[in-house]
Amino acid sequence: MEMVFDFSADPIPVNASDLFIQVVYRGRMGVDLDSEGRPGNYERDAIAVGTHDAREPTFLTFWNNTDYYHTSSGTWLPWNVAYPLRTTTSFWVCAGAPSRLVWTYLGTLKPGVAMGIPPEPGFVRMGFIVGQRELPTQRWAFRGTPSSADSPQPRAQSIFSRGAIKQANLEQIDMDALNDPRGNCDSVQPVADEYWCQDPIQRRREAILGHHVQPIFQAPAGQFDSPPDVDSVPLPPFALANPRPGGTLRYETDSELTTCPTQRGATADEIAEIESREKLTFGSSP
Repeated sequence: MEMVFDFSADPIPVNASDLFIQVVYRGRMGVDLDSEGRPGNYERDAIAVGTHDAREPTFLTFWNNTDYYHTSSGTWLPWNVAYPLRTTTSFWVCAGAPSRLVWTYLGTLKPGVAMGIPPEPGFVRMGFIVGQRELPTQRWAFRGTPSSADSPQPRAQSIFSRGAIKQANLEQIDMDALNDPRGNCDSVQPVADEYWCQDPIQRRREAILGHHVQPIFQAPAGQFDSPPDVDSVPLPPFALANPRPGGTLRYETDSELTTCPTQRGATADEIAEIESREKLTFGSSP
């Protein structure tokens, strides 16, 4: 029997460590009849306890990086008329395989846009609690899909994660171990007697983002899959970057999981509404 648990009245802290979920069942247990229809064995008032070692919250971040575009030669160049600055009007995040809708922000229906234009771009950051992997190589797939009021559209970007870990190998560890966190414990198990696993929060363009980060950008056709890290160039820091509040958590509202939608541009009516409300200006080409 499958059960659904709602933690909205007592949310899991975003900075939780050593996260375990324990379920206690009390009630009837066993079978009334065996396979041949004879009276079976069951208890009227049984108790069962199960504990699941869950991954700690994993933060995924997508941000607007359209002040630079990814070239066919694998470098970043400043925006131009062919690859202009773009607000991300709407944005949705999907997870799993097959990909299912998790979160949406529709700028056409709300005041504001999902991600503004650089150098004050804004970003979408989400926290996920993923399950234990069935295979050592298994990863969880997440997709961020932007929609702009104008074309060309930035392309959808994917993040693959094994899940963040914030755990110690002992119930009590000394301060030396706590102050020396080990990253990527899932791939390389530490050999120390005491250790603290803490996947680092990533920083891009001087903005503190998440465990896994992915820019939203433009590029020639076929050049979206493996962009170089924006900090390897490095690109200039953002003046200001703030997370997008609000949006709709679909997994809490949909009666059934929804297939991840395909990207679409805004309609003419939506563009007129956005421009009149936001007075979007993109400046001149460098």
